[in-house]
Amino acid sequence: MELKGAIGRGEDPVAEKQREREAPTFKDLVDSYLKDAEVRALRSLPRARRRLEVHGSRWYARKATDITREDIARLHQNIAEKSGRVIANRVVTLLRTIFNRALDQGIFKGENPAVRVKLFREEPRTRFLSPEEFARINTALAQEPNQYMAQLLRVTLVARTAAQRAAFRALVGY
Repeated sequence: MELKGAIGRGEDPVAEKQREREAPTFKDLVDSYLKDAEVRALRSLPRARRRLEVHGSRWYARKATDITREDIARLHQNIAEKSGRVIANRVVTLLRTIFNRALDQGIFKGENPAVRVKLFREEPRTRFLSPEEFARINTALAQEPNQYMAQLLRVTLVARTAAQRAAFRALVGY
C-alpha cells in the first residue's frame, strides 16, 4: 500500500532505493578528505589520520547519511571521558570539516550532523620554561654563528617571559 502511495505522489521508489544503495559511506568521505589534504600538504594530516583511525574507524562501513547528530554527540562525550575534552573537541571539528568538504564537493547530500554539536569549554594552558630549559637555549644561542640573531632571540625570550610572568602574577594575585 505504501508503495502505491509513493507512486501516486509522483515518487520513484526504485530510484530512491538505488540512491540509497549508492550513497557514500563515511569511509568514502574520509578518503576524499584525506586525498584533498595530501594534495594541499596540510601539516595536520598525520594527526587527522590518527584521530580518524582511533575515533572514527568504527563508522567507516556506515552510510554517511546514517550518521546522526546524536551519534556525534555520543562520540564526543565518550572521547572526553577517555582522552580528554580537548581531543574530543578536535575530533568533532575534524568531523565537521569532513562533512562540510563532502557537501561542498557534492559527494554528500543532507545536513552536516556535526554542525551543532556543542564543544566543551577549553581552558588555556600556561607554561614557563624551566631553568634547565633556559640554560639549554642559552647554550645553543651561544653557539649560533649569527650573534645578532642570537641576541634578538634572547631579548624576545626575556621580554615574552617577563610578560607571561606579569600576567600570571596578576592572575593569581601576587
